Amino acid sequence: MTARGLAGAAVLAAAVALLHAPLAEAAGAHGACLYKGDRAKCFPYGCVPVSPTGDAIVDPDLVPPGAPGLCGPCLNNDQCGGGRCRAPGEEGAGTCVAVDNSPAPRPFRPRFGLLVADVSMNFADSSDTRPIVSVGYLGQIALGEVRPAARPDGKGFIVPDVPRFYVEGGASAAFSGPTQNLFAWAGLTTYLFDGPLALTTLGVGTLYQRQGTAIWDPDTAKNRDRVGPGLTLGFLQNLYLRGAYVFGVAGPDHHGALIVSLVYMRDLFDDLVSDRFRKYLPSAMRDGGP
Repeated sequence: MTARGLAGAAVLAAAVALLHAPLAEAAGAHGACLYKGDRAKCFPYGCVPVSPTGDAIVDPDLVPPGAPGLCGPCLNNDQCGGGRCRAPGEEGAGTCVAVDNSPAPRPFRPRFGLLVADVSMNFADSSDTRPIVSVGYLGQIALGEVRPAARPDGKGFIVPDVPRFYVEGGASAAFSGPTQNLFAWAGLTTYLFDGPLALTTLGVGTLYQRQGTAIWDPDTAKNRDRVGPGLTLGFLQNLYLRGAYVFGVAGPDHHGALIVSLVYMRDLFDDLVSDRFRKYLPSAMRDGGP
């Protein structure tokens, strides 16, 4: 070969080495890998899938998990095995963000304890319509568990499957005025994450009302018991509009009534318990789960 030919070959080899320098450097340090396989194999680089001809395949939709690849600068999150790939212009571009390998928190069933204050009005009743102001407690517990998962950027965990359906129950009482009232509610509610007009929950259930001059006394000559179906609409996470028709089941008369209530709720622990006192709560209440 002539001197000119040798020089041309050297230039061509140098150009090829320059074009493949990042991939070759990573491959030399880590070697071959399996796409979406063990992400620690190539870290801090990604596993870049390659075609039979050795060319990198950029579109992740064209590559099945477990396809052969070479360790090298990542181009997308899939090449980091689900972790985040640092984008061009970012410090450490082409490398993968370390994923927190600590075990995810165990699954738990979300629950809420709410302090409530409500104003109720009675309509179509045997007595005059008047406001009834009461305070009490409402508890909610999810029908399903949440399973925390690692964040794509490797910084902690997220809950990707937030439950929508909750069983709820509670009671409130009013002792002012000529008569006393006890309201007890049990039902099922669903959270609307994209509801219209600030609507956040929708629920159905049963309302029980005890009304009289001594509601703690089982004597139905002094009190009357009423029960019936109800519907709740929740707004802005802490307001309930509840409507129920209760039928008389015991007492001096069996007259029914329409009870419309506006209920205001506050989280009993997160909103009302100071951080310095939370350490004295049971762990299930302090952490929001078992």
